[in-house]
Amino acid sequence: MSITPRRTELLPALRDAVAILRAASAEAWAVASDDELRELIDASAQLRQEAERQAALGAGEVLRRSRPELGLRGFAQRAGHRTVDEFLRARTGATARDAATARRVGMLTVEGDGAGGALGRAVADGRVSVASAAAIDTGLGSRPRSSRRSTTGRLGPERTDRSRRRHPALSASPPAAA
Repeated sequence: MSITPRRTELLPALRDAVAILRAASAEAWAVASDDELRELIDASAQLRQEAERQAALGAGEVLRRSRPELGLRGFAQRAGHRTVDEFLRARTGATARDAATARRVGMLTVEGDGAGGALGRAVADGRVSVASAAAIDTGLGSRPRSSRRSTTGRLGPERTDRSRRRHPALSASPPAAA
């Protein structure tokens, strides 16, 4: 089923999916054949990944509407929250970690350029899962996207220095030749 990007279709589709799943019997798992059980597991995993993708897209939009320059006029702030993560935790019941992941990956989906923007587009298109995007983003570091990697693909000097501070073995001199 393909949903076009009209705002009037997304909300009813999400509500319908939730209603259908809530109405589904837990006994269906017990009476499923082995083949059906495999398919149920696969479909559940796909559904979870799609739900995480939608949550990250929503978090990205909350983040965009809560930009620091908006101050108290920002979306999360008008809802009574100091940060986007706080807003997401309060609205969704997510853990602090899950809210931060949704916000971080959501940020990638609203970025336009650079590696972060490309990764965000891959998440938005469903080509990369939220978990994979979060892992990739963590691997790139927590600096602005444009300075994370040089055009040669090597880590910049700031990232290398930070890695050495966290991992003393990286800063040790190579052993002298015998």
